[in-house]
Amino acid sequence: MEALNSRGGAARAADLARLGVGSAALQRAVAEGRVWKGNPGVYLLPGVDGALLHTVTWRSSLACVSAAKETGLWVWKAPSGTHLSSATTFECPEGIVMHRTKARHGYLVPDLVMLRQVMRCLPEPEALVIVESAVVKKRVTLAALRDDCRGRGSDVTRRIVRKVDPKAQSPAETLARDALLRAGYRVRSQVPVAGVGHVDLEVDGVLLVEIDGRTYHSDARDFEEDRRRGNAASLKRRFVMRIPARWVLEDPQAVVREVEAWFRGKRS
Repeated sequence: MEALNSRGGAARAADLARLGVGSAALQRAVAEGRVWKGNPGVYLLPGVDGALLHTVTWRSSLACVSAAKETGLWVWKAPSGTHLSSATTFECPEGIVMHRTKARHGYLVPDLVMLRQVMRCLPEPEALVIVESAVVKKRVTLAALRDDCRGRGSDVTRRIVRKVDPKAQSPAETLARDALLRAGYRVRSQVPVAGVGHVDLEVDGVLLVEIDGRTYHSDARDFEEDRRRGNAASLKRRFVMRIPARWVLEDPQAVVREVEAWFRGKRS
C-alpha cells in the first residue's frame, strides 16, 4: 500500500486513517496478504524491519545503542534488546529498553541525544567505542560533545569524552588503548615511526603495539608489508608486538596481559 510505503513500511491505524486509508481497506489488504497486522492498531508491509515496527508500536524513536548500530557506528556488543526513546512513559514488554526525552523525535533520535543516552546507559568501554566512532566518522565534534556534557550529573559523560581519540581506527584499537590506560600505562595512538609508518599504539614510550584485524591484513601483500614494518622497527631498536583484534574484542584485558608479560621479560 502506498500509504504504508510512505511511512517506511509500518504505521498505526490512526495515522493511516489521516492519510485516507479506512478500516475496510486495511482489513481487505490483511485478508489478501498484502499487509500484516502487528501489535494492536499497527499495520506493516511483509518483511518490515523489526526496529521500525517497535518505534511505530510504541510511538517512539530508535535510541541509544540500537540507534548507533542502525546508523553504522562501531558497536562492541550488540544490544540484547531494542532501545527506544519517548517523551511519554510506557510499561514496555521484555526486550524493550525505553529512554525518556523531553522532545519527540523521528525514527532516530539526533546523534547528540543518542550519544548522551549511550554514555549514561552502557558500561564505559562499550560507550567509548560508540562515542569515539561518532567522532572518527565526523558525525559529531569533540567540541559539541564537551558542550553537551555540562551541568550536574555529567561526571560519567565527561570522563568518557575525555578519553575520545579522533585518531582511532577500529573498535579493537579503542578497547586496547582504554584497557592499557586503565592499567596505568601511558599510551599514544597512531604514532609515526620513521621507516615504519604509523603504529596503532605506543606504550610507555617504548613498546609498539599493532592490533591486527583480518579486514586490514587479508592478503599476501598485507602480510609482506607487516613483515617489512617489523623489520624496519627492529633496525630502529623498536619492538613491535602484534595482537589479534579478535583477542581484544573477546577480552580487552588480553592486551594488558601481553604488555605486562613483555615488560616483565624486559626487566628480568
